[in-house]
Amino acid sequence: MKKLTLSIVAIMAMSTFAVAAGGTYDADGPDSYAAGGPSLSYDGGYYYGAAYGSVSTEGDGSAPTEALNLEIDHATIMLQAGYQFNSYLAIEGRYWMVFTNSDGSVSYTDNVDPNNNEYVSGSLDDDTTIWGLYVKPMYPVTTTFTAYGLLGYGNVDYDFGGISSDDDSFQWGLGTSYTFDNNLVLYIDYLSMYDDDDTIGNVSTELTVDSWNFGFSYRF
Repeated sequence: MKKLTLSIVAIMAMSTFAVAAGGTYDADGPDSYAAGGPSLSYDGGYYYGAAYGSVSTEGDGSAPTEALNLEIDHATIMLQAGYQFNSYLAIEGRYWMVFTNSDGSVSYTDNVDPNNNEYVSGSLDDDTTIWGLYVKPMYPVTTTFTAYGLLGYGNVDYDFGGISSDDDSFQWGLGTSYTFDNNLVLYIDYLSMYDDDDTIGNVSTELTVDSWNFGFSYRF
């Protein structure tokens, strides 16, 4: 799953640069679009939005006498607020919350006492929340199409299937957006929220949390 996600992100990035290479700007640069089209410049301002976030949590860990494996798909609503300084830079905050039970599996193996082994799958109670604060560099490929990155710091507080933890980490992402009438923006982006070792119970687990987000924002 992780390899597939990274492949999709790479394809999205290469497609963005391909479109950028095919764009036509006049000698005044990207803020002056050729053929008399509208300007790409933006004076800046606040924006707010929301998105559906498909969040995935995967973990695989072992200890001398224990092992843990988990794969969870979370359905979330993401709320977004930010300030865009110009056509190339913004700062943004995001908050995700689960709105229904998650689907997945959690497997725990005790090599000393098999009576402690546990396996749960299917619909799982889920109280996971995630937040992040980001710097958002942007590149206006055309008057309506923009590629952007997300670089920042955030927290993943997950609680599902009898497993819970609270982790802070660096977060990064890539995305694209399409602007209607200079105010309404539709976007899709990928975000890596956590990719590090985490101790769950007594088991050191290699844990990854990432998301695909499909949403809109409105600029004021």
